[in-house]
Amino acid sequence: MQKNASLWPGVVVYNAYIDGLMKGRNNLKALEVFERMKKDRCQPTVDTFTMMINLYGKECRSSMALKLFHEMKMNKCRPNICTYSALINAFAREGLCERAEEVFELQEAGIDPDVYAYNALMEAYSRAGFPYGAFEIFSLMQHMGCEPDKASYNIMVDAFGRAGLSEGIK
Repeated sequence: MQKNASLWPGVVVYNAYIDGLMKGRNNLKALEVFERMKKDRCQPTVDTFTMMINLYGKECRSSMALKLFHEMKMNKCRPNICTYSALINAFAREGLCERAEEVFELQEAGIDPDVYAYNALMEAYSRAGFPYGAFEIFSLMQHMGCEPDKASYNIMVDAFGRAGLSEGIK
């Protein structure tokens, strides 16, 4: 991004640029732009941090996603449900269900988990080979009044299928 002395890119421009790079699977360049953004003293927003946490999660770099989450909070940027879901997903992709559950339980007061947060946690149990853990989360989701979606059912089928327990799929 070229900078003119009188025209500096703002957070909206940086976010759009990072998003475009990520959609084009140019994650390394997206990380460079994010670092440049901070160097240029352009304060990342909750959307910026969430995109970057998603990026690290998709690259199976959950420790970096967690580090960025802590950086976000240190910068007094309040995470939203999308941020928590992204971090849960980061741990889920690596089958780290205990870490995913810690994040799920850490959600701040006033932020109720949505179907995406529950699905991410179920996915963590599925990938870790614990279909009954995924089923517990599925049951909890329903008990809490969150309606499962198509992905929820697919995760459950996958969880029992991965474990070779097709009798659990009914």
